Amino acid sequence: RITKEMKFTHLTIRFIRHQANTEMSLEMRLQFALNATLIMNQTNKINFSYDQKNRHLDLSNNSNLSSAIAFQNFPNLSTDLSHTKISDFSAVRNQDVVSLNVSSTEIGTLHSLNTSHTSLRKLNISHTNIRSLMPIKNRLIEELDISWTAVNKVSDLKNLPNLETLTIHSNQFSKGQIKNLSSRYKLTIIEKR
Repeated sequence: RITKEMKFTHLTIRFIRHQANTEMSLEMRLQFALNATLIMNQTNKINFSYDQKNRHLDLSNNSNLSSAIAFQNFPNLSTDLSHTKISDFSAVRNQDVVSLNVSSTEIGTLHSLNTSHTSLRKLNISHTNIRSLMPIKNRLIEELDISWTAVNKVSDLKNLPNLETLTIHSNQFSKGQIKNLSSRYKLTIIEKR
């Protein structure tokens, strides 16, 4: 029984990816992706919006959303998956996103972000279980929010040569490190959760 369910799930995912990549109109792709996401998450409602002018996909504040793979390959410039149960970056695979918000999700590593997303400039990973920024070294990220994460190595930040703006939480780094960081970046320190 477990094997059959796994094959069904694998085939379902392949079908959804195939359909999402076909040459449907944007409206049809949005409707298909929304319906597939409802089914995959076994729910009747998902907060969802797509701003076609700004190319912004918003799936935030869906506490029951753990999969959004049907939105892969969408023409988004920005995506908001914050406050969901998303645990990896598969929902934004093959998207040329410039801005990505995955704050307050179940994402624990940046490894799946490593091979794509070369256009990413703004990344919010606050309130996640991410511990290291090493998988995104040498990226063109200009703005980064790592507040309320376990990231605490200044050396990880040195690998982001275009970083200009950094958000951290109080006591995330030592006072000496904060002084050093504030001399290199526009630094925002969040005091309370």
